Order: sequence, then C-alpha cells, then structure tokens
Amino acid sequence: MFNRDRRGMRLVFAAVAALTAALVASVLPGAAVAAPGPPNRLGPVQMQNALNGLAVDAEAGDMEEGRKILQFTYGGRHGQQWWFEAATGSSYYLKSNVNGAYCIGLDGTLAVLKLCGGDGTTWEFDQVQADTYLLKTPGGEQYLTSPTTAGGKSNSGVQLALGSRAEADTGRGRWHLTDLVLEEYTPPADPRLDQATFLTAHNAFNSYGDGFVFPNQSRSMATQLDEGVRGMMLDVYDGSEPEDPLRMCHGTCVVGGSRVFQDGLADIVTFLQKDADAVVTVFIEDRVTDRAKMAGEMAAVPGLKELVFDPEVQGVATHGWPTLSQMKGLDKRLLIFSDHSDVPDVGVRLQRNWTVENFWSMGDLAGNKDCYTRWDEIPLTRQEPGFTPLFVMNQFRNAPTVITAAIDNGDSLVDRALNICGPAARKTPNYVAVDFYELPLGGSTHRAIETIGRHRYTSEAAANPNPPFQLLSAYNRKAQLPGMPNWSNVGYRGGSPLPGEAQYTGDEACRITPEELDGTYGVKPDDEADDSAGIQRAIDDIRTHCGGAAQFERLSLITLPAGKLNVSRQISVDASYLTI
Repeated sequence: MFNRDRRGMRLVFAAVAALTAALVASVLPGAAVAAPGPPNRLGPVQMQNALNGLAVDAEAGDMEEGRKILQFTYGGRHGQQWWFEAATGSSYYLKSNVNGAYCIGLDGTLAVLKLCGGDGTTWEFDQVQADTYLLKTPGGEQYLTSPTTAGGKSNSGVQLALGSRAEADTGRGRWHLTDLVLEEYTPPADPRLDQATFLTAHNAFNSYGDGFVFPNQSRSMATQLDEGVRGMMLDVYDGSEPEDPLRMCHGTCVVGGSRVFQDGLADIVTFLQKDADAVVTVFIEDRVTDRAKMAGEMAAVPGLKELVFDPEVQGVATHGWPTLSQMKGLDKRLLIFSDHSDVPDVGVRLQRNWTVENFWSMGDLAGNKDCYTRWDEIPLTRQEPGFTPLFVMNQFRNAPTVITAAIDNGDSLVDRALNICGPAARKTPNYVAVDFYELPLGGSTHRAIETIGRHRYTSEAAANPNPPFQLLSAYNRKAQLPGMPNWSNVGYRGGSPLPGEAQYTGDEACRITPEELDGTYGVKPDDEADDSAGIQRAIDDIRTHCGGAAQFERLSLITLPAGKLNVSRQISVDASYLTI
C-alpha cells in the first residue's frame, strides 16, 4: 500500500517517519483509534464526482476562509484529501488534510473553506449505492453538486455549489469516497483480462528497429513482442494514393518514416502463432477514411481474423472479461481497438466503449502528472453494469527522448500509477504505455509492471474499519491541529503496512542486524548511552555500500534492537529505499 501525498524525497521522509515511530513507540502511553466516519472511512479520502470523475479540491494558496472548493483533476495533493469528524446529530465535518482547522463550508450556495464549527460547515451522508454518497446540508434538501456533467482538464477548476435533489440524482451530486490506499495482494494465477497489467509500447511501430527516424521505441515490433510487450499503440493512415496500402506513420507519412500496416499486423500474428500463451492488444489511432479498405486489408493478413477476440461477439458487456486461460482455450488472443469506429468484419471495436484512458501526455517537462480522462465524457472511474472497462494508462511526454524515458519509466512509473492514477481511476491500470520501454536498463520497467500488477483498489476499509495494522497506519491519523506540527503522515510510506521479506533486497551490504549495530556501531539498547552517532554511521554505510542494489520493491533494511535507544540529535536518513 502506498501513501498518496507525492512530495519530493518521499522515501527519505518515509524512512524518517518510520524511525520516529520506532523510537517513540516505547514511550507512548497508547494510541487512540479514530472513530470511523459515516461511510466507515477513517481518511484521508478523496471525494470524486461519480459522473465526471473530478476530485474535490481546495483552491491553491494559504489555508484561509473563503478559499473556493473546486472540482479538479486528481494529483495526490493534500488539498484534495479529506477527513470526516463527527459534529452534532448525524452530521459531520469534512476536514482538510492540509490544515484540519478548515472544513468544506458554504458561502450562500457556493462551497468554500471555512473554520470548522462555523455556520454551514456540517454535512450529512446519504448512501445511494455501494461506495457512493450524497452530501447534503443537515435537515435540508440541498446537496453538494458538481457544476458540469463532463470531466477532464477542460472542466477542471470550477467551483462546487449546492443543488437540488433532482440535480444531484443526475450524477452531479453523487460522490465516490475513495480510500487513498491500494492493497498489495497476490494476483490470481489465472486472472481475468481486467485483473492483469500489461507492458504497452506507445507508438510501437515508430522505432529505430523498423527504420523510423524520430522514434518512440528502439526495438522493432517483432523484438518488442519477444521482450514482453503485450500492448501496442499504432497510428494508421491512408496511403498517398487510393490504391496504396494503409501505412503506419507518426503525424505524417512524408517524413520520418512509414511502414505498411499489414506488415505490422503480420509481425503480431507471427508472434502469437509462435507463443500460444501470449495475449496481445492493439490500440489504433485511426486516421483511415475508407473503412471497407481497412477491413479488407486486415482480413487479408493470414491468420489474423481467427485470432481476434471480439468483445461484442463474446458477450463481454453481459458476462464480463474472460480469464487469460479462457482466451487461450478459444485461441482468441488478439484484441484490436480503434479510436475511430468499429470494424466489425474483423472484430475491431471502438475503444471508448470498452476502455477508459488517461490524457495522453505529461507535457514537455512532465509537469502534468495529474491523472484524468482523455475523453471528457468518459471518466476514469466509469463502470458498466456487466463489466469493468479496461484502464489504459499513458506515461510519456510530448516529445520522446531516451533521457526523459529513463526518468519517466521504472520507479517513477510505479509512483504515478499507484499514487495518482490508481486512486483517480479507483483501479490499477491494465495497460501501461511508455516510450523506450527498455529504459532504464536492467529491466526496471518490466519490474514496474509486475509491481503495479500486485496492487488493486479495495473497499476493504469500509468492511473492516479496524485492521490489525491500524496503530501505525493511515487508519489511525487525525488532521493537523492549529499551531502543531503535521504528523498525519508518520509511518512507513505514510502509514502503509510494513513491508514483508519479499520487499527487501537479499544483498548483505544492504542489511544491518541488531547484532551488527551492537558490535560495529556501538548501538546498544538500555545502556543509557547516546546512540545518535552509531545510528547515523549505520545509515551512512548503507548509503555508501548498498548503492543501486536497493530499489522501490527491493528495500535496504536496518533492524533496531528491542529496548530503549537514546537519540539526542536529528538523524539524517539520506539513503534511498531504506527502512529502519
């Protein structure tokens, strides 16, 4: 599980917090467990509009009365996180996770920040379906309501207001209360398609290996498949002349390179015929005007039509997605989606009917890491009565380079997927699209996909408000009190369960035992001596000798001895991926 507040030096801060918790645990008289809020949440949560997927956010700037309460794209910021505290009767305060002295209140009919306890700062909850609530003024029939039905960036930043029950029932007044927790679990041995996570190549055709000049990928399509890519994004255009074959190009087919569409499809079919266990999905950015020609060219690729899994023909809308073994049993292991329209003769389906997808770019400098829908009218949180839409997560910039891809892939990818996009969609991604997937070198992006696949959104907090890890977890947090330090993120990764053995590296240079602390560093419990210098030297040695062996899911570890340790000065925990 992962904390949702994305700040610089997050892992260092988490280690400091874990050390603090460990050192003070012996002197705390006992931690009080916060009472669950009305929807049985302890917080923090994000409140998302059920219709448009946008999150309740406090206007940027210092906490003060009158700041607007907005709907905004979700980015894991504290201003988008809220706590519930009982007020009077059946009403509750909705307290800011930036400063718990401030609550969502009203200025007339407009939602604003107000000091908790003032007029118009209490709300009642009406549950309308599982995990979905109306928020109304106590004793009245006025509801907190979104001003728009559509989401996305274009509808972000608009102030929330009161609306009638009829307005609320359109969906604009229905709110998901999303726990900012993704549960780590063991994925099923035979997952449904919507339970799996696949490495996806953005503009898979546009590669050095296939002769393109300004590529998104290094390897050819055939090599990508051999190296574990299972989702491929292809841009397809008409040929220069009506008789020319359809081509894969990036922006234009005049410069930079192009390749015949049928040849790319043939690479995929050849691979699937070679690997009978593989399932591949193709996402077509479709600029083809002659739909009959497209159907004919695709049908002419030997073996393709027989391999296509058509979700409409297979009844996914009613029965849900199949397991991977069921797809293998049918030998229907190729899904093809188009962003233009169905091509039913070959089983191609309009993507937005079967998937959700976040906006395609993080910008030139990766400054746009909020996770929000690519299609304003289809929120990432969308659910259908019979199935869960597949979630396509894009993690790339406007212009691809090997330098920026090495930064954005690997651990950065895990961080955004689990800390921002997972909560924004209320599910983990099924397809994670990147540029230059082999970077950083050493399989980091493949490991990132595995890590993402071991997590899922869960409503467990509603069913189990007092989990066993509560005392040192996010479930036992109160908002910052006025004039006091903010300790709401104390604990490993902001209050997640402590990692298990599988999350630690086996490299001995990255582990220090209690016995080594005693013999090498002079850190002895209950001897009344100052242990500050010894603990600091141990941390410094981990930083120096462990090096790159420690990673996000392969942590280094210093195990403190049982008993009382004396620390008289600040400890600098400046070794990445270290837990204490």
